[in-house]
Amino acid sequence: MRTAKVVLIAIFILSTLTGCSRELQPGGDEPWQPFPFDSIPQFSAQEQGQISAGQTEPVQQVEVAQAETPESEDEESPIIAGLLNNGRQAIQDGDFDLAVDYFMQVLDEDENNTAALYNLGYIYRRAGDPDRAVEYASRAVESAPNRLYVHQNLGLAYEDQGDIDSAVTEFEQELINHPDEPDLAGIAEKLALIYLDRGLHQEAFDAANLAVNLNPDEPGYHATLAMVHMMNGAYDRAITVLEQAIVLKPDEGQYRKLFGDALWEAGRQEDAGMAYQAAIALDPGLADEIDTDRLPAEESEDGIEDPAL
Repeated sequence: MRTAKVVLIAIFILSTLTGCSRELQPGGDEPWQPFPFDSIPQFSAQEQGQISAGQTEPVQQVEVAQAETPESEDEESPIIAGLLNNGRQAIQDGDFDLAVDYFMQVLDEDENNTAALYNLGYIYRRAGDPDRAVEYASRAVESAPNRLYVHQNLGLAYEDQGDIDSAVTEFEQELINHPDEPDLAGIAEKLALIYLDRGLHQEAFDAANLAVNLNPDEPGYHATLAMVHMMNGAYDRAITVLEQAIVLKPDEGQYRKLFGDALWEAGRQEDAGMAYQAAIALDPGLADEIDTDRLPAEESEDGIEDPAL
């Protein structure tokens, strides 16, 4: 019974927790991940329990352009630089067709321009054309395999194709190349969920723990790590991690509900009941997801205790 309930928790986490990449939604508020980035973070020793990673090659620090899209460290002709900036601006404006025109013009001048190849892969992925996305994203990786985001971009394109094995390979390589980059926390979380689905619990823990370390202020990553702990039967650890998620986002009913699940499985039924009540107070719809026998009994008008419904 416990295993079945924990699996349901996993399904919820897979479908509702934080997305893995910040992409441009035309007309939305979320920023897209720019390319090229201003620098590749230096390697630092990983803490025990994290994904191992090797030394990365530093890239010269450069100035960030106004539109959150830094220039490449490579010297470019004024024509190419202008086309790239126009293409990036078109992406931010949501005009993908215009952006494709600009980036294709860049490739006419320089067929191996990493920025143009990356952005074309990104655009076709967003446009629902994963085959062309893989084509251009692969060329970007071949052009500059150590550049930030290129393996992530290709991995997401493979994922859209349904080629999860190739996607995992690219995500892993991205984290190996840039183990200290906070923007990759979502990719680490995505890997954790894939590993968990495949029964690779140690790998799932390593990746979920890395996501938390890369971005400790995102409560969803703590919730994912807690879910991994619960799948491993480490309910006390899950409780500790969920306490942090609740501190970060106290008005999220789902975290309270998951907290109640961890408390119940740890044998702390009274505390679990209080957590469930708090969850329902924040989100009444959660009452349908909680077993009634886990809720505290309510005293009726005649003094007889009835189970809360």
